[in-house]
This record gives sequence, C-alpha cells and structure tokens, in this order.
Amino acid sequence: MDGEIGRRVNASRIVVRCQRLCLSDKDYVPGCGTYERKGYIYSTLAGTVKIVKQDK
Repeated sequence: MDGEIGRRVNASRIVVRCQRLCLSDKDYVPGCGTYERKGYIYSTLAGTVKIVKQDK
C-alpha cells in the first residue's frame, strides 16, 4: 500500500477488532459485527468494511 494507511481499495477497507470506523449518525448506524460507543461505530471483528445503503 506504499504506506497509505486507510486508503480505500474497491470501496472497502481492512480493519481490526475494536477499530473506530466512523461517526454514528442518521446516515451511518452500527450493523452486524459493529457496536456504537460515545457517538462512534467500532468493529467487533477483523475483516473488510461493507457499507450497505438502506432505501428511505
């Protein structure tokens, strides 16, 4: 990755357990394999991030 931590590859990112992913708000809510704490979403597992858009 040439030292570029957090660079997006095909819109996915590799994360480790307990890594902070993003702010938790109306657009981003925790799903399977994540939890919310103090306004942020964290991973509970190591793997790749998958963002699923919900129909409004």
